[in-house]
Amino acid sequence: MHRDFTRLLRRRGLDVFENYYDERTGKLLRDVGPRANLRVTLDAEGGAVTGFLKRHEPISLAERLKAWLRLRRPKTSARTEWENIERLAGLGISTMQPIALGEDRSSGRSFLLTAEIGSATPADDYAREHFASSQGPALAERRKFVGRLAELVRTLHAAGLTHRDLYLCHVFVRETGGDFRLHLIDLQRVGPCVLLRRWRVKDAAQLEYSRPAGTFTATDAVRFLHTYFDTRRLDHGQKMFARDVLGKAARMKHRNQAKGRP
Repeated sequence: MHRDFTRLLRRRGLDVFENYYDERTGKLLRDVGPRANLRVTLDAEGGAVTGFLKRHEPISLAERLKAWLRLRRPKTSARTEWENIERLAGLGISTMQPIALGEDRSSGRSFLLTAEIGSATPADDYAREHFASSQGPALAERRKFVGRLAELVRTLHAAGLTHRDLYLCHVFVRETGGDFRLHLIDLQRVGPCVLLRRWRVKDAAQLEYSRPAGTFTATDAVRFLHTYFDTRRLDHGQKMFARDVLGKAARMKHRNQAKGRP
């Protein structure tokens, strides 16, 4: 448990592992079998604190085998995400506030409770609301957004990490004081990889694929690359990276259309 939330959790009886699996713990938002997401409310002085709970079933046999081959004890999904929150915070990347982590080694179940990112909007929804117009104030804000998004991804990749699920819905925009800050969420798959360029391409392609129609332009894409590579002019290798990103995004779109997905 995070020390700032210890008293609130004890008041709800959430200092006991099994209570996180009680149906009365919170409101079920999503259940996809190996993982369930719930909204949890903690009563606090001055108002309620909203948290989001991820409950994980045991990690797969394949993941356990990977860990054993690397001579490491396999980690639960919840612990992996908790450690990634701490890792990204150390890089200066804004993310979620962790509240509680629980693991049951006998069953392999685990959970992670994080605090709601207050007044925040998923970046794809934010783009639809703010960047539909390419002129006026929206133009300057869109350029600022693209620059900050590129800086975030550059920081992540420069640390030798990739997100592996980097759709715009996993970037939250929090407006404050006339400005905004980007928060990266859903971190259970973040990690280093031997085939780093391949996963960097995939991260960028996921952003391109999830870009809402009518919000960002080809010029924005070039501006993203200039900031990402920290250069005013792309060299041959950087242009090849951009080509691979567009090709990967196109294949993702084709594959999902074939499956009847949007």
